[in-house]
Amino acid sequence: MVRRVLAVMALIVVVLWGAGADAEEVLVKLKEGEYLLLVEKDRHTLTIYDHTLKPLSTYRVTTGKVAGDKQKEGDLKTPEGVYFFTEYIDGRRLHRKYGVGALVMDYPNPFDRLKGKGGYGIWLHATDEPERINIPRDTRGCVVTTDEDFLRIKALVRLGATPVVVVKKAELRDGAPLAEEIKEEAPIEGTPISIIALRDMAVVEDGKKRLYLLSDRSWRIIKTEPVND
Repeated sequence: MVRRVLAVMALIVVVLWGAGADAEEVLVKLKEGEYLLLVEKDRHTLTIYDHTLKPLSTYRVTTGKVAGDKQKEGDLKTPEGVYFFTEYIDGRRLHRKYGVGALVMDYPNPFDRLKGKGGYGIWLHATDEPERINIPRDTRGCVVTTDEDFLRIKALVRLGATPVVVVKKAELRDGAPLAEEIKEEAPIEGTPISIIALRDMAVVEDGKKRLYLLSDRSWRIIKTEPVND
């Protein structure tokens, strides 16, 4: 018997539009009181949503000088995908060009590495030159906003918990129907490596707790550990 353990939370589908006509869907789970940051590179904006999909505020940003998804170090592109912040660095510890501070993104994450993507040091940070924000593409790959807006954004971020979705452009909709469809499918270990979402589901099965990630509409096992009851 399989006992599925799911926290009560909202499910949001982010429809990602890339360079071609096709779109892919990313399922993101948000607990009540959590926020999602959506960076749209074509619109040069960062929008904060609450767990009900209500947009709270939108800020002007500038991104990588070269359009497209980051592939390697030095390509001047901003990576596209679902990321989390691992560290906050106070501006007093940085060169003044970073303004009041920076939030470090977890690029490359495990799924970027599976796809062979390289590079490092992708941040959401402030700037001591606020006029840069009016230049559509003016960074080496980071997402940059003004000092004032950075502080407003940072106030809602929880390290390791607040997802930041970076895309060319996107639309959001309720993810509950997709979640029900996923739950009806049997989890398969060793599914094809083509990850389209980076949130998990814990399942207690045969005396073990398994952590799954959504992958091509199936749940890919990424971690198995004994259950400590």
